[in-house]
Amino acid sequence: MEVENLRFELPEKAPMVIIETRLNCEGPFKFLVDTGSSVTVITKETVEALGFQEKLSDLKKGSIGCCSSTLVNIGAIQVDDVEAKAVPVVLGNLSTISNEIGTHIDGIIGATLMKNYKVTIDFPKQEIFFEQLSQGKESSGRVPFIFVEVVVNRRGPFNFLVDTGASITTITKHTSEALGLYEKARGRRSALSGSFAGVAMTLAKAECIRVGDAKAKDVDVGLHDLTPLSNMMGTPVDGILGYNFMKDYRVVINYPQQEVSFVRACGNDSEVRDT
Repeated sequence: MEVENLRFELPEKAPMVIIETRLNCEGPFKFLVDTGSSVTVITKETVEALGFQEKLSDLKKGSIGCCSSTLVNIGAIQVDDVEAKAVPVVLGNLSTISNEIGTHIDGIIGATLMKNYKVTIDFPKQEIFFEQLSQGKESSGRVPFIFVEVVVNRRGPFNFLVDTGASITTITKHTSEALGLYEKARGRRSALSGSFAGVAMTLAKAECIRVGDAKAKDVDVGLHDLTPLSNMMGTPVDGILGYNFMKDYRVVINYPQQEVSFVRACGNDSEVRDT
């Protein structure tokens, strides 16, 4: 089933996809849609308000540092007409992310929920669609992160994580040195990103970032050590593709097929497959 015309909030302070979500028909609650999170998260305040049951689990931390090892038994998560049951949800402290976004959020929709869907995020129209697919790859048990090959300043390709929970595109320090971006570094600021909430990173500007036929010029990028992220994911991560690249595109992520495409309103598809 596909959700039609579901609008999402895009906070000006830190543009991230915020949608209204119901938990066992209660709500609505504000959830961040985060393709860079391996887990679906709920705050302790929401758990206490709704009386959900908690239990300890051996679930490892995801790609954000807010998560505990406490699994919450929710039952069902509803996004408009789409309902997902038996989704593993962990307890998390989202206060830092809420402060950076400038609006309170009650949870995060991560890959554990989206792995069975084709998710379309139309950034210019601020609309999102979830389509459950009847056919696709059998789940391998691993978290289905989406990676793409990225060319930066005509160099590459580099391995970037597609992350709707990041407001700024980020490049690892090693890669930025190879590109000469450190010579162009222009100050520091706190990262407006779910993955690195509250972290100060050096800022630079990339002349051009390209994914297939999709490209953006004069892109602000954060320079940061992504080694912990690479270790957690088990693959080298050269960068994170954030909102300031995706903002002009309709991004279609087919989790079962591990495919992603970037579509301009008046352009052709630029399809990239996760390998």
